[in-house]
Amino acid sequence: PTTAPDCTAKAFRVNTKLARGNNFMAAKTIYGHGSPQDMQLLNRSGFTSVRIGYKMDERTSPAPDHIIPDVDMREMRDLVDFALAAGITPIVNPVHNWFFSSEPWNSSNYAANLAELEAIWTQVGTEFASYSTEDVVFEMVNEPHEEPLKMPDIYAHAFRAIRSSP
Repeated sequence: PTTAPDCTAKAFRVNTKLARGNNFMAAKTIYGHGSPQDMQLLNRSGFTSVRIGYKMDERTSPAPDHIIPDVDMREMRDLVDFALAAGITPIVNPVHNWFFSSEPWNSSNYAANLAELEAIWTQVGTEFASYSTEDVVFEMVNEPHEEPLKMPDIYAHAFRAIRSSP
């Protein structure tokens, strides 16, 4: 098991690598507008990390499976690989704008949306399971605006989904 001092040291190393970041918006990612040259330009411009947004919650198949289409997973993986090749730490954000309102997280939709979030993060975690946790960072939730009391539960489900990956 990892000890608290080990976790603290690792968190410090990762946060240091994230120092100056850029945001590669979901709109660009979804339409395959990312390239190795984009990541090289970010590196030459002094950026050390890049947030790679996506809208997997808008792309998955219906319940109960919520399968992420291969093309979408490939787009995200390609951008992560491009960033790593350029010496930039990628921050994977597959649910870019899902938390802007409370609608998905109100009591009538909560369980269904939590199941979808878990399905997305399980697939993303599996996709990146062989990548170093010091090289690829996961942004589990982007800018939650409405449901602060539910956030610990939401984070716990996302974290467990990521860690359940083989």
